Amino acid sequence: MDTIFDYNPTEQELVGLFYKTENEYKQNTSNDMIIADLAILFADRNQPQKANEYWAKIPELHQEFLLGFDDVLIPQ
Repeated sequence: MDTIFDYNPTEQELVGLFYKTENEYKQNTSNDMIIADLAILFADRNQPQKANEYWAKIPELHQEFLLGFDDVLIPQ
């Protein structure tokens, strides 16, 4: 499976997405979140068609991102 590391992310792009090494990222990130990170990377790079290709693979998670995760309860 492709990850953002296959697309040579800049340091700034990595900081915007997470604070992990490539190995930690691959070990601790679900496949759906890897796809979401790719969609976000391409959206940030102003490549909406490519971003939409990835969002289409995870429509439910994409909807959560669009809603800002307002539907998720956070324990206090």
